[in-house]
Amino acid sequence: MNAELFPFPVAPLILFCSIITSLTAGWLYGRRRVSVDTPILVSVAVGLLSARISFVMRYLPAYRKDFLTVLDIRDLGFDLIPGIVAGGCLMLWYFARQRSFRGPLLVAIVAGATVWIAASAVTTISKPPQSVPAVSLLDVNGEREPVAGRDGHPTVLNLWATWCAPCQAEMPLLAEAQASHQDINIVFVNQGETHDRVFDYLDSHGLQVKHVLLDPGLVISRAISVSGYPTTLFYDSKGNLLGRHVGPFSRATFADAINQFYSRTETRSIP
Repeated sequence: MNAELFPFPVAPLILFCSIITSLTAGWLYGRRRVSVDTPILVSVAVGLLSARISFVMRYLPAYRKDFLTVLDIRDLGFDLIPGIVAGGCLMLWYFARQRSFRGPLLVAIVAGATVWIAASAVTTISKPPQSVPAVSLLDVNGEREPVAGRDGHPTVLNLWATWCAPCQAEMPLLAEAQASHQDINIVFVNQGETHDRVFDYLDSHGLQVKHVLLDPGLVISRAISVSGYPTTLFYDSKGNLLGRHVGPFSRATFADAINQFYSRTETRSIP
């Protein structure tokens, strides 16, 4: 899940900064005589490819409805460990193959890893409120409904808007997930729009979803420090925050989130 301090996915930014740091450190240590750019970039590429392939293979059924989405890496569906192992093995091969690479490459690896670990830690140290907001909002039928379910089930809170293209892209698969996971309260909280706007959007797109709440005053966004949409928050049955995801889901990445946070509950994978 994405870090909680930023209104955008920060994992790609952290990776980019780590790569730049590695390249710079290797270049400085090598004093321009030895370039380790190729070993670093090729190892990163192999690691990312391996991480993506591993993730796709785990959730292959979720990609079958639209197999071309395998190529859409914006869903950030990557398996960290296989990626690190593949990239690390190739880096070791470069390290053993050419003696002149060893010093600059070692410095580059340490520098990049330090930035990655430090940045990842910083983005998770400070967190927004850790419990589901104790707020009731009107739904599209004009009835007041609590944001947190009262049935003792976990809650998934999706903050969205009709003007938000990524929100539009993920809404159908989240509607499928809501129908599939009866033991999880998947709640759609529209941010900053009128009843008519939301109702017309759902009706025109044929979206059959429950628990659509209206938050024209952005009460929820302020309460949980959200400024970018879509943002999805995962709470356990006691209302404790388990994690959040900034940006759109694919079927595979949403299934992965459900399995990650609710593996002890009786859930079914998204078809």
